[in-house]
Amino acid sequence: MPASSKKKHRDRTGPDLAQAQPGQTARNKISLPIVCAALVLATIAIYGQSAAYDFIAVDDHLYVTHNDHVKAGFTWESVCWAFTGTAAGNWHPLTWMSLMMDHQISDLNPVAYHLTNLILHILNALLILLVFRQLTGSLWRSAFVAALFALHPLHVESVAWISERKDVLSTICWLLGIRAYLSYVRKPSAARYGALAGLFVLGLMAKPMVVTFPLTLLLLDFWPLQRLSSGTDRFASLFRLACEKGPLFAVAITSCIVTLWAQKTGGAIAELGQLPLGFRLTNAALSYMAYLVKLVWPFHLAIFYPHPKDTLEVWKVAASLTALAGITVYAIRTRGRYPYLAFGWLWYLVALVPVIGIVQVGSQALADRYTYVPLLGIFVILAWGVPDLLGRLFGTVRNRRARLAVALGAAACVILTALAIISHKQVQFWQDDITVWAHAVAEAPPNAVAEYNLARALDTKQLNREAIAHYQQSVRLDPNKPEAFNNLGTLLMNAGNYGEAESALRSALRARPDYIEALGNLGLLLCKVKRYDEGFLSYEAALRSDPAAAEIRGKFASSRCDFGIDLAGRGDVTGAVEQFRSALEIDPHSAMAHYDLGVTFAAQKKLDLARREYEQAIGADPNFVPAHNNLGILLGEEGKFDEAIMHFKVALSIRPDFKMAADNLKIFTEARERRRSKDRQ
Repeated sequence: MPASSKKKHRDRTGPDLAQAQPGQTARNKISLPIVCAALVLATIAIYGQSAAYDFIAVDDHLYVTHNDHVKAGFTWESVCWAFTGTAAGNWHPLTWMSLMMDHQISDLNPVAYHLTNLILHILNALLILLVFRQLTGSLWRSAFVAALFALHPLHVESVAWISERKDVLSTICWLLGIRAYLSYVRKPSAARYGALAGLFVLGLMAKPMVVTFPLTLLLLDFWPLQRLSSGTDRFASLFRLACEKGPLFAVAITSCIVTLWAQKTGGAIAELGQLPLGFRLTNAALSYMAYLVKLVWPFHLAIFYPHPKDTLEVWKVAASLTALAGITVYAIRTRGRYPYLAFGWLWYLVALVPVIGIVQVGSQALADRYTYVPLLGIFVILAWGVPDLLGRLFGTVRNRRARLAVALGAAACVILTALAIISHKQVQFWQDDITVWAHAVAEAPPNAVAEYNLARALDTKQLNREAIAHYQQSVRLDPNKPEAFNNLGTLLMNAGNYGEAESALRSALRARPDYIEALGNLGLLLCKVKRYDEGFLSYEAALRSDPAAAEIRGKFASSRCDFGIDLAGRGDVTGAVEQFRSALEIDPHSAMAHYDLGVTFAAQKKLDLARREYEQAIGADPNFVPAHNNLGILLGEEGKFDEAIMHFKVALSIRPDFKMAADNLKIFTEARERRRSKDRQ
């Protein structure tokens, strides 16, 4: 229990505790529900369309669609996993459990997931309004902050992207924590402090970015709560307030350790050699200013911004550092006259620290979603600073101030309407993988990551020509991405462009020599062009890396079968049988190998052996239509018409357009009828 709670609290708790005029209070009571309703309706108008949108393959597969624990819903095993796992490079059990709840409601229908994000965003906006009104006593300035938060395009990513559930969920805990802190400040007690600490822990369980929460409470102590003493007692007061939050800082340090461990385990943190500290620091300085530019000019927003690494121009870095230092010094020096400026600016700087890129998580330079909480500080500066500045300029004449209030209200409406329109358009780019990545390609070029993910999305939709073009652009921008070369090679191979396909696959292997999928695809390609020896060597290299790779074994067995068919066509039946048996050694469940052996034995009139192989082919794949047809022929020729007819019917039930089976069914049905007629005679 903090020491400050043991004595009568004497700190000032801000202007919200000042006695308001009766008329003003009555008007505020009437206005508050109207403002809340307007916030809700405006937010729904912007984001309601997202309920019809799909999952985004990047991250949504980790969080939902391919996550068996989330898809299991609320079970003892899945909840234990949520608290012990580090999937997606994070420890955030509350986020996992919220997604499990959505799955319980709607399975894999994205509607519930999107609506939950929207509801949480609305609640966050309402909480900002209510909390800042309680903190400051100002309804309309608090409403402007809440409206900027609800409607700004920079926040679209956090709401429209299902995987960013952690943003909207953790912010609820953050804001409720501030409300709990205000309650504690007004009437300190162990129970109130426990509630505050509990909400902080819940926030960390939703997203570790909440780690700066204790520091933001210290900022609230400065303004608007005004708990920080002035004069000679300033440092003693600051020390006392920091000690008051000692348990929260201990929780924050623990969370940092857990987060770094989870991200390191999940491979999310870039190695220092991949991205030296100097690159990170210069990009961090530029990012602080870049977010402010996007705040004022919210265009060219994208899901991914490439990291500039060593390409940053020195003058831009110098200008950013100078601007950051200048604003910080000015905010601190004028904290007495403009306390909201120091509060808002330091809130912005502090809240962004965990995601500014000094500890690099992922390969992006910056991300719109990182501004979800930090921009609250800038919104406060705008809401309090602009009226304050204009008020000083226009003086204290009553009618002039009244006109100023009207002008400010009209300007606020225009700004919020413009932001709402831009956000509504921005949400539409989140419909599916193609729209979100095509937008990133257009708005944040050159962008190898966006080109690659757009190509994958087009590939999934079988838009192969377009996918090839974007894979080619991706490897031009990033020649060291083996996945892009492999996927490009596969599409080119399927299109029959074997020369370029081989070049792409070999580029993939130069970038990653043990890349199993590329080794398998190269093996398949070489066998397609009848360079079997080289192809088999490539397959064998893949299986040495992963002997249990079922897909590689399947391709290898299929290529062995192709070679066997070639040998059989050249009259080398013995060699063909050897290849088919080799295929079965590689993949004992290869229906094709059994079938090809059956065909070879049937051609040699070894009918018993042929029948056995056809039966094993059907056992490995009950839907193998040619095996059903050929087995039916053998049975029919043995006079087992009923069994033969059964296999022809099975073949036709699987493939109604299989003419050979239809013809054989007719032939052997007539043969059975002739025999029955003869037996009756």
